Amino acid sequence: DVVSIHAPELPQTRHLFDAGRLALMRDGATLVNTARGSLVDTDALVKELVSGRIDAVLDHTEPEVLPVDSPLYDLPNVLLTPHIAGS
Repeated sequence: DVVSIHAPELPQTRHLFDAGRLALMRDGATLVNTARGSLVDTDALVKELVSGRIDAVLDHTEPEVLPVDSPLYDLPNVLLTPHIAGS
Protein backbone atom coordinates (compact mmCIF):
# COMPACT_ATOMS: atom_id res chain seq x y z
CA ASP A 1 0.00 0.00 0.00
CA VAL A 2 1.09 3.57 -0.69
CA VAL A 3 -0.25 6.73 0.93
CA SER A 4 0.69 9.77 -1.15
CA ILE A 5 0.13 13.18 0.42
CA HIS A 6 -1.10 16.01 -1.80
CA ALA A 7 -2.61 18.71 0.40
CA PRO A 8 -2.03 22.40 1.04
CA GLU A 9 -0.22 23.74 4.06
CA LEU A 10 -2.96 25.20 6.25
CA PRO A 11 -3.51 25.43 10.00
CA GLN A 12 -6.06 22.60 9.64
CA THR A 13 -3.57 20.30 7.89
CA ARG A 14 -0.67 20.72 10.33
CA HIS A 15 0.35 17.24 11.49
CA LEU A 16 -2.55 15.73 9.55
CA PHE A 17 -0.46 12.56 9.63
CA ASP A 18 0.09 12.26 13.37
CA ALA A 19 0.86 9.15 15.43
CA GLY A 20 -2.76 8.01 15.28
CA ARG A 21 -3.07 8.24 11.51
CA LEU A 22 0.36 6.74 10.91
CA ALA A 23 -0.62 3.81 13.13
CA LEU A 24 -3.55 3.12 10.78
CA MET A 25 -1.17 2.39 7.90
CA ARG A 26 -0.69 -1.29 7.11
CA ASP A 27 2.62 -2.94 7.92
CA GLY A 28 4.93 -2.57 4.93
CA ALA A 29 3.10 0.49 3.57
CA THR A 30 4.94 3.48 2.13
CA LEU A 31 4.20 7.12 2.95
CA VAL A 32 5.05 9.56 0.15
CA ASN A 33 5.10 13.27 0.99
CA THR A 34 5.50 15.63 -1.95
CA ALA A 35 3.30 18.26 -0.31
CA ARG A 36 4.61 20.08 2.76
CA GLY A 37 6.63 18.86 5.70
CA SER A 38 4.23 20.33 8.24
CA LEU A 39 1.55 17.84 7.20
CA VAL A 40 3.48 15.02 8.89
CA ASP A 41 4.42 14.85 12.57
CA THR A 42 8.12 14.15 12.13
CA ASP A 43 8.62 12.67 15.60
CA ALA A 44 5.73 10.24 15.11
CA LEU A 45 7.00 9.34 11.65
CA VAL A 46 10.52 8.67 12.92
CA LYS A 47 9.12 6.30 15.57
CA GLU A 48 7.24 4.33 12.92
CA LEU A 49 10.26 4.27 10.61
CA VAL A 50 12.68 3.19 13.34
CA SER A 51 10.32 0.31 14.13
CA GLY A 52 10.64 -0.75 10.49
CA ARG A 53 6.87 -1.05 10.16
CA ILE A 54 6.52 1.44 7.27
CA ASP A 55 8.70 3.12 4.64
CA ALA A 56 8.77 6.76 3.57
CA VAL A 57 9.66 8.81 0.51
CA LEU A 58 10.00 12.44 1.54
CA ASP A 59 10.47 15.44 -0.70
CA HIS A 60 9.49 17.79 2.12
CA THR A 61 10.30 17.53 5.80
CA GLU A 62 9.72 19.50 8.95
CA PRO A 63 11.94 21.31 9.50
CA GLU A 64 12.51 22.00 5.80
CA VAL A 65 16.24 21.58 6.26
CA LEU A 66 16.76 18.58 8.49
CA PRO A 67 19.37 18.83 11.24
CA VAL A 68 22.58 16.98 10.38
CA ASP A 69 21.87 14.48 13.16
CA SER A 70 18.35 13.61 11.97
CA PRO A 71 17.75 9.85 12.04
CA LEU A 72 15.96 10.18 8.69
CA TYR A 73 19.35 10.38 6.96
CA ASP A 74 20.43 6.95 8.17
CA LEU A 75 17.28 4.84 8.07
CA PRO A 76 17.31 2.22 5.31
CA ASN A 77 13.55 2.54 4.78
CA VAL A 78 13.64 6.28 3.96
CA LEU A 79 14.28 7.95 0.63
CA LEU A 80 14.90 11.70 0.88
CA THR A 81 14.82 14.01 -2.12
CA PRO A 82 15.90 17.67 -1.97
CA HIS A 83 12.52 19.41 -2.46
CA ILE A 84 12.38 18.69 -6.20
CA ALA A 85 8.89 17.21 -6.57
CA GLY A 86 7.59 20.24 -8.46
CA SER A 87 10.49 20.31 -10.90
